[in-house]
Amino acid sequence: MVVRRPVVLVSGALAELPFGDSIITSASGGLLTAGSGLVGGGNTDSTIRLDVAFTAQPSGLIYVGNEISVDGVALKRSTDALASGNAALLDSTNALASGNAALSNAAVALSSGNAGLTEAAIAIASGNAALEVAETALSSGNSSLQLGEYALASGNAALADAATSLASGNAALLLSEEALASGNAALITNVRALASGNAALEDASTALASGNAGLADAVAAVVSGNASLTVSVSALASGNAALTDSEQALSSGIAAVSLANSALASGNAGLADSAVALASGNAALVDSAVALASGNAAVVLSNTALASGQASLNLANVALASGNAAVAVAESAAVSGNASISVSLNALASGNAGLAVAVQAQASGNAALEDLAGAAASGNAGIALALAAQASGNAAISDGIVALASGNAGLVLAAAAAASGNAAISDSAIAQASGNAALVVANTSLASGNAALSVSSTALASGNAGLVIVPVAQASGNAALAAYAANPGLSQGAAIGLIIALS
Repeated sequence: MVVRRPVVLVSGALAELPFGDSIITSASGGLLTAGSGLVGGGNTDSTIRLDVAFTAQPSGLIYVGNEISVDGVALKRSTDALASGNAALLDSTNALASGNAALSNAAVALSSGNAGLTEAAIAIASGNAALEVAETALSSGNSSLQLGEYALASGNAALADAATSLASGNAALLLSEEALASGNAALITNVRALASGNAALEDASTALASGNAGLADAVAAVVSGNASLTVSVSALASGNAALTDSEQALSSGIAAVSLANSALASGNAGLADSAVALASGNAALVDSAVALASGNAAVVLSNTALASGQASLNLANVALASGNAAVAVAESAAVSGNASISVSLNALASGNAGLAVAVQAQASGNAALEDLAGAAASGNAGIALALAAQASGNAAISDGIVALASGNAGLVLAAAAAASGNAAISDSAIAQASGNAALVVANTSLASGNAALSVSSTALASGNAGLVIVPVAQASGNAALAAYAANPGLSQGAAIGLIIALS
C-alpha cells in the first residue's frame, strides 16, 4: 500500500505535507467533520481516519500504471444519456405535435360539442314548447271530456226524466183506461137501473090500474049489496095483488139500493182513479171532488129510495091488514046481510086506501125515476171524469213524447259532446306523441352533444396529458444534459489531488 503524507493546506489548496516539513507539535488539534462523500473524521488530537466513499466503478476511474484514467463507462453512460435525452426530445416533440393536434381536434370537438349543445338547447326548447302545447291540448281534451261527461250525465238525466214521464204517461193511460172502463161499467149499471126503474114504473102503473079496477068493483058493490062478498073477495085479491106489487116495489127499491151501492163503489173507484190521476199532476182533484159529491148524492138518493120502499112496505102491510079486516067484515056480512052496506062502505074505504097506496106507489115510482135520472147524471159525470182523465192521459202522453224528444235531443248532444271529447282526446294523443317524438329527438341531440362533450373532454384530457408529458420529457432531457454537462468525468489533476488527499 502506498503511504502518503498528511494532507495540509498549501496556499489554500489541499496538498501533501512537503518533504522536510513536519507537523508542529505545539499546535492544538480540532474537530474534523466528514462532509459529503467522506466517511470518518473526529478529533485531530487523536489518530483519526477519513475515507472517501466510492461507489462501484466510481465515475469509471481506473489505474493505468501509476496514473488514473477512465474506463469509458462514464462516457458510454453519458453518451447513452445524451441519446436518451435526444430520444426524449424527439418523443416530446412528437408528443407536443400530437398534443397540438389533439388540442386542434379538441377545439374542433369543443366547437362541435358547443354546436351540439346549442342544437340540444334549441331541441330542448322546442320539446318544452311541444310539451306545453301537449299539456294545453291535454287540458283542453280533459275539459272537453269533462264537458262531455256533464253532457252525458245531463242526457242520462233527461233520459231518466223521459222514462219517468213515459212511465207516468203510461200509468195515466192505464188509469184513464180503468177510469173509462169504470165509467162504462157505471153507464151500464145506470142503464140497468133505468130499465129496473122503468119496470118498477110499469108495475106501479099496473098497481094503479088494479086500484082503479078495485074502485070500480067497490062502486059496483055499493050499487049491488048482493055482490059485496064477491067485491070483498075481489078487494082481497086486489089487496093481495097490491101486496105483491108492494113486495115487487120493495124488491125494485132494494135493487135500486144495490145499484146505488154499485154506483157508490164505482164512484169510489172513480175517486181512487182521480186520486191516482192527482199524483200525475192533473186536475183530477176537482173531478174527484165532483165524483165524491155525485157518489154522496147517489147515496142520499139510494137512502131516499130505501125509505120510500120501506114506506111502500108499510102501506102494503096496512093494505094487507085492511084486506084481512075486509075478509072478516065479508064473513060477518055473510052471517048477517044487514052488515053488507057497512062492508061495502068498508070495501069502498079499502078501495080508497088501495087507491092511496097506488098513488103512493106512483110517487115511489116517480122517486125511483128521479133516482134513475140522478144515477144517469152520476154516470154522465163519471163519463165526463173518464173523458177528463183520458184528456189528462193524452196530455201526459204528449208530455212524455216531448220529454222523449228532449231526451233524444240530449242523447244527440251527449253523442256530439262525446265525439268532440274523443276528437279532443285524439288531438291530445297526437300532440302528446308529437311532444314525445320531440323529446326523443331532443334526448338524441342531448346524448349526441354529451357524447361530443365526452369526446372533447377526452381529447382535452389527452392534450393536457401531452402538455404535461412534453414539459416532463423536456425537463428530463434538460436534466440529463445538465447532469452530463455538470459531471462529464473527473480530470486527471482532480483525480490525482483526490487520491493524494485520500492518502
